[in-house]
Amino acid sequence: MKVIKQIYIAFIILCLCSCENEDNKRFGSEDAAFVRFFLLADNNNNVLEFPEKNGGLIAKSIYDKDNLKTLKIPVILTTTTLQNTVNVSFETSVNGLDNYTISPANSLSFNNDKRVDTIFIKLNERWDLSKNPQIKLTLTEVSEPNISLGFPNEQISNKELIIGFK
Repeated sequence: MKVIKQIYIAFIILCLCSCENEDNKRFGSEDAAFVRFFLLADNNNNVLEFPEKNGGLIAKSIYDKDNLKTLKIPVILTTTTLQNTVNVSFETSVNGLDNYTISPANSLSFNNDKRVDTIFIKLNERWDLSKNPQIKLTLTEVSEPNISLGFPNEQISNKELIIGFK
């Protein structure tokens, strides 16, 4: 019985020693300020509107739109404090759509009281799937040099959002 107990203890110690150190994955103060798209959709492809939250969902970088409702895309600024109003520019590339409205046109603003701004995409008619419709939004510039575009993550930065249609 002693041998089994010793093997069990050795196994636990081995597991604890081989665990990856999570400290190196934390964000330091130098990369803690960033702006990104924060579109959340549940399992039924319904977009959660700010301030709705679900900690189990990951912000989308690709979203398939399947209805004519106005799409509300939150853009979030994450930082500790702001001295001035921060302006963020974005560009839009639209393919295969004719009758739509995107507001604001190309700029968002943030301050200490307003850390979330929203882009509204309104489609005024049904789309033609044979034209492969797509809207691509890309964050391009920020007025504060210490604020990064996109989440400091190599896999999903959310600096770009692609909206497909089905």
